[in-house]
Amino acid sequence: MIAESSKEDKAEWPFPGFSRQLLGVSRDADLTFNHTYPEDSDFKELRSREVEIQVFIEEIKKRILPELTNEFAQSINEQYTDLKALTDDIRKSLELQAKEEYDNAYNDKIMREIFKHAVIKYPPQMVEREIDIFIDQLGNRLAQQKMDMDTYLKIRKMDAAGLRTEIKPQAEERLKRTLILLEISKLENIHVENSELESESMRTLDEIGRMLPADKTRKTMSNEFVRGVISNVGADLLVRHTWDYLQSVARGEKEAPAPEAEIAQPEQASQTAEIADKPKKKRTVKKVETNEPK
Repeated sequence: MIAESSKEDKAEWPFPGFSRQLLGVSRDADLTFNHTYPEDSDFKELRSREVEIQVFIEEIKKRILPELTNEFAQSINEQYTDLKALTDDIRKSLELQAKEEYDNAYNDKIMREIFKHAVIKYPPQMVEREIDIFIDQLGNRLAQQKMDMDTYLKIRKMDAAGLRTEIKPQAEERLKRTLILLEISKLENIHVENSELESESMRTLDEIGRMLPADKTRKTMSNEFVRGVISNVGADLLVRHTWDYLQSVARGEKEAPAPEAEIAQPEQASQTAEIADKPKKKRTVKKVETNEPK
């Protein structure tokens, strides 16, 4: 019997720790493993079953890493003049990724505090629209993986209605967050400067242009498409500034918005939320611990 490995590779096929059993094995080796799947195995159909696994090593490959030289850096991208430029860029990307992960976790903490005080009202049509957006985004990701929605649903053994039901909680969560952020940006007069919008929109359009084949750039960059990009960039910048403001409030650096505000959807079922009229109360600040690395 092969001993169970750590929980870090619990989903490894055909059983956790299988790859470790192949370390040091030579080519043409013929191996047999006996393994009993636990009752809580990720592979439900094999739970509590003892199986015999036979393995034949047909080929062994070795990865040979290139020498880290200036020539190697230039072969990655001509913008890297030497190895230092490449390593600096990698370091910057890792730092940005770490900051993004930290900010996302901290923002989740902030939003949970806001949810305790906010009463959010919206028509069901807004949830359905948010579900549609989720499905469109999923379709785009599947297309990048050369898969269509029908194939995805067959693999998941569900129909379109089942997918909508599965997505609904996530759609509702994102909708509530969006309404809250938009309302706070309005209450606190948070806005995007025209110069910032212009600069970020140009950068985004330039990136899109570099990704598209030359013969498709002109056709894609229609006036309607450009207006859509600018609108999306503006919305993203507004959300980013609102999160910056909320982080400052959570750290006790700025005054908090009124905690008893009610975010309510107007009768016309528009896409923006409104605050219901209530007597103004003294603003309070509840500091959220950041655990921010120094």
